[in-house]
Amino acid sequence: MVKRSATKGESVSTNFKYSRLIGHMVDKRLLVSALLIPLFILIYSIVTKLNIISVIESIRPMVILSFVAAYLTQVTTLSIRDVIITRMVGSVKLKLTTTLRARLAGNAVGLVIPGWIGPDLSRALRYSKDGMRLQEALSASLSEAFYDVMGMCVMFVALFFILAHETIYIPFLLISLGNIAGWITAFVYFQANSQLNWLEAKAIQLMPYKTVISKIYEAVKGNFTKPIAKVKYFLSLLALTSLGWTMNVLPFWYYTDSPRMALFAGFLYFVSGLIPIPASAVGVPEVSLSLLLPARAVVQIVVMETVSIALGLLFLHEINLSELKKIAKEIEK
Repeated sequence: MVKRSATKGESVSTNFKYSRLIGHMVDKRLLVSALLIPLFILIYSIVTKLNIISVIESIRPMVILSFVAAYLTQVTTLSIRDVIITRMVGSVKLKLTTTLRARLAGNAVGLVIPGWIGPDLSRALRYSKDGMRLQEALSASLSEAFYDVMGMCVMFVALFFILAHETIYIPFLLISLGNIAGWITAFVYFQANSQLNWLEAKAIQLMPYKTVISKIYEAVKGNFTKPIAKVKYFLSLLALTSLGWTMNVLPFWYYTDSPRMALFAGFLYFVSGLIPIPASAVGVPEVSLSLLLPARAVVQIVVMETVSIALGLLFLHEINLSELKKIAKEIEK
């Protein structure tokens, strides 16, 4: 059967309808979510009897620069990988500058909108701005999320058995193994069921915007596995992802006795953020890091990581839902 290609009007209208759906989901939580990280830092400082102003002021400028540089190196590495993924999934070849700005902005959005609704959807919307169909952009973003989590978890599992296989870290090992199993299960399911089945169709009928969700979900199912199914691409993209995460944790060496423990502390910090609780586990990574580092170091690391990610707010204007709304209204006339 020959599938009819979507017209520009249909594509933009679909983009707008889906954007409106997401808007309803996140608007009410933005203010509360934005306050979670600074609120946690304040509470943590009070509980641990720290002078938060003094702790922040004592951070050396070179340490701040090292954290920012490490973060930007990680983002650049992952953005190179994202270029490969988007070209495997979509019909439009995106530039490195596009995936880089999308990841910076998406990560910044993740500070206030937890889970995939924040970073992953933001990247997809940024890709669609450069001509990629939203269905393809969402597929690419989901594939990127697969590698983001897999790369992080595989590294932590390896470091657990090599460096610090104490009982206290077993819960984080289980979190990593659970995420690996979950993503592999999703891949196997989508690979075996690329078309919308009757159970999925029935579930979608119970949702608002069912027509839009049905079209997007079916497209995502068909495209999500493309960058994962071939072994040579899987190993290369996973290695590139693991390298990116490793670059990001190197500055933790400043707070540990050795580069090996810096790696373990960094990956412990990131993996603990995968705990499936509301607000994207805000506070859990910081408390987990306290198992290895003193409270003063924990506060400084959280502040520097947050500042580094917040740099992406400079590109937030490129993720503009109102622009899609305006175009869609013109077409509907």
